[in-house]
Amino acid sequence: LAAVLYLVLALSSPFVAAWYGKSVLAPLMLVMAFGMVVNAASVVATARIWRTQRFGRFAAVNVGSTLAGAALAVTMAANGCGVWSIAAMCVCHSCVRTLAVWAVSRRCTAAIRDGELASPEFRELLGYGLKLTASTVIDTGYVESYNLVLGSGSFIPGFEDQIIGHFGLGFYSA
Repeated sequence: LAAVLYLVLALSSPFVAAWYGKSVLAPLMLVMAFGMVVNAASVVATARIWRTQRFGRFAAVNVGSTLAGAALAVTMAANGCGVWSIAAMCVCHSCVRTLAVWAVSRRCTAAIRDGELASPEFRELLGYGLKLTASTVIDTGYVESYNLVLGSGSFIPGFEDQIIGHFGLGFYSA
């Protein structure tokens, strides 16, 4: 599912960049969307951690991956990388979190090593992960859709002066 969504984003990124008049958005979307593909690899392991109620380990994974991503972003921003520091932060966070979740969920790594990916338990967790991913994509699309309208200064003909535009959206979102 994540690969299909990545393909949709890859195909639509030039149109989004043209919509906003910012050519940097096309490659930026591809880099940031890669994190979605990486996160998809951790859904089953995350579900296993939650099922076994190892919340402390899960919190440690999230804090560690957030700190790793933030450290990279701050370093890149200090070196003048601009918006790419945010993209790198997202990808770094996703990669570190996925690797850490798989390390914490030893049972998942053992299942791959022992060839148990065809087990009914794996299929059940995979189904859960797919439903969770679809639900998150729908929710994010709904919650963030107003940014598309508010950020585009010419989305609705006749209302150009009443929509806040790119610059104002940054203040609105903060």
